Amino acid sequence: MAMRIVAFDVVERNDVGVDEIQRLARDLWQAMSAGREGASERPRWINSGAVAAADAYTAHRFEGTVDGEA
Repeated sequence: MAMRIVAFDVVERNDVGVDEIQRLARDLWQAMSAGREGASERPRWINSGAVAAADAYTAHRFEGTVDGEA
């Protein structure tokens, strides 16, 4: 079975530490992938950057994999 990539963002107001962002991403991924066959154990960080037109916020992109149909 082919793997599908699921991407998601964690957005913060530039005052949250890296450990907290990673914990939030891991918790969010566990909730999103619960019950999905072949779900990766934890998401992988892709990049971070400012949110357009909202300088006070930073978006952190993560992705994980789940089994999916080809």
